[in-house]
Amino acid sequence: MGKKIYTEEFKRKMVNLYEAGQTQKSIVQRYNISQSALTRWVKQYKSIIVDNDVVCAMDIHYLKEKNQKLLEENELLKKVYAIVTSR
Repeated sequence: MGKKIYTEEFKRKMVNLYEAGQTQKSIVQRYNISQSALTRWVKQYKSIIVDNDVVCAMDIHYLKEKNQKLLEENELLKKVYAIVTSR
C-alpha cells in the first residue's frame, strides 16, 4: 500500500482541530491518520502570533528565504551602484 497524500487544506483542518482543544489521539482515531503525520503537521502549521498577525512555521520559512534573496539582491545593487558612480 502506498503513502497517503493529504491536501494542505486537510492538514490545516487537522491542526485547527488540535488547536481548538481536541487531543491528537482523538483526531488520529477519528480521521484515520498516523500520529507522526499529525505531529509533523502541527509543527508545520501551528499558528503563532507575531505583531498581531497570525503566522505558521511554513510562513516563517518562506519569509526567511525571501529575506535572504532580497539581501543578496541588495548587495548586488550596492556593487553596481559603486561601479556606476565611480566613473
